[in-house]
Amino acid sequence: MGVSLRRLRIYYLNNVQKSRLMLFCLAAGIAYFVFGSSLFSQKRATGIVRYKAENAVHRMTEEEIKQTLDSLQDTRPVACRDQAYDFTRMEVDESVSILTEFNGDSFYNLKLTLNSIVEHTPFDLYDEIIILDDGTESLEVRQHVATYLRNPKFSKVKVYRSEVAEGEAASRFKTTLLAKGTILVFVGGDSVVNHGWIQPLIAKVSDNEKLIAVPHADNLLSENRFYRTDELLVNVMTWSLSTVYANSQEKQTEMLRSSVMRGDAFAVKKSFLTSIGNFDEHMKRNGGGHNLELSLRAWMCGGAIQVATCSRIAVHSSLRPQQVTSPFNFRRIAELWFDEYRDIVYQQGAVSSQTSEDESRAIELRRGYLHKHIADCKDFDWYLSNVASDIFSPSSDMKKFGKLGAKTNYCLRQTSHDTSELEMTLCRQHMFERSMIFEWNHQGWIFKGDQCLTALGADEGVALQPCQDGNQHQIWRQEDSKLSPMTSAHECLTQVTERDETNLDLSHHPKLRPCGKAEPRMQMWEFINY
Repeated sequence: MGVSLRRLRIYYLNNVQKSRLMLFCLAAGIAYFVFGSSLFSQKRATGIVRYKAENAVHRMTEEEIKQTLDSLQDTRPVACRDQAYDFTRMEVDESVSILTEFNGDSFYNLKLTLNSIVEHTPFDLYDEIIILDDGTESLEVRQHVATYLRNPKFSKVKVYRSEVAEGEAASRFKTTLLAKGTILVFVGGDSVVNHGWIQPLIAKVSDNEKLIAVPHADNLLSENRFYRTDELLVNVMTWSLSTVYANSQEKQTEMLRSSVMRGDAFAVKKSFLTSIGNFDEHMKRNGGGHNLELSLRAWMCGGAIQVATCSRIAVHSSLRPQQVTSPFNFRRIAELWFDEYRDIVYQQGAVSSQTSEDESRAIELRRGYLHKHIADCKDFDWYLSNVASDIFSPSSDMKKFGKLGAKTNYCLRQTSHDTSELEMTLCRQHMFERSMIFEWNHQGWIFKGDQCLTALGADEGVALQPCQDGNQHQIWRQEDSKLSPMTSAHECLTQVTERDETNLDLSHHPKLRPCGKAEPRMQMWEFINY
């Protein structure tokens, strides 16, 4: 079935001191034996590719790709556009590898990514682009890949094939081993890099060997429509192990601390990534969580993650929260990194904590490997106190925790941290907003800090007031998605919309109204887990 990635990988690792001529001759001989002479029929090889170039299939035309790239806005701050980077300060032996992967039809999306890389990246700043084919079975796709990558603009592209599709975590693990660069730049197949994207990443990583540098991500909607996202966004995790956005509180804007990363694109020194255990290649395919796990490990084991605001990419559906969909991956992260907080994680993620014998053994093997090869990793308490300080943990009596929203997609919000007033604004599930996070405990309190949601009466509505034991106005019960205070079972928490007669603006507030006397979705409530 051809040359397996495993054999190629071992050759790269065990024979790095042998001559390049020997490497090329061996690769050429294997390729000729497996693929026939058509692979090298042109003067330049496109890398080690297990394909034959014939009967190409086109999905996105070059004109469409060009139009999409031309439509990208240069969203860098003005000061970034004229900033010069002195790469002569880099170590003589430093080099850059750009790494990506695909499986099956996803190559047709990757074409846009590849074109954005070669168009927006200075040719002399990188040594290679490594693409890993993660076990594509379709002959049609494989033929198209071989034909497409013969274009001279892809002269630095190398393609390797994995015989088995194992997912992004394993693919990134493999490309790390294959790369010859000392600085690795990972780019996902849903990303389109923008003007000047790579220079800030390389510059920062070159100066700080334990830094993971991440670009600011704008949004690509359907049909590659560009949408500029807010400035100064960073990523945070939720207790349900989703990765969402938050507004950075830092005043300086060149580099922003980010407690986790989405992983759409980032740069890191190969030496640092290897020192903390590389990607966890045993994460289940398409189950998510590998970038979250790497983020936690990087921070807790001596590194840092920062957003380089002068680096810009656009990502398909970048505002959609990233979730850990595989229970195996979810439990693996919880057991390895969350210590005594893992019960909160299991409850918020609605994932069973029960592991099979094989799963438990795999977790222990990974834990043993990390303890043996990584020294002085901090615990999750340290992470909460020093890195993710905006994330506060629920109480031990937690029943629900997160944003409290009506079916209208409007959520409860404290208007400011020192006021009792409440309003309702769009829930924006992709954003972590501390002013919108509430807890509902088994006692019936819906509270934030030491302030409880209190029923003031039909005319006055509700407000936050100091929690008091035995105060029936602060105890809430839910029936058929409706919330009522214990003092008035016939009144329900209701989203009320009012128009300001002076400027005609609409405002939304939580009030008490007779149950069933309002539009149903205005009185139906649920917690969005965070």
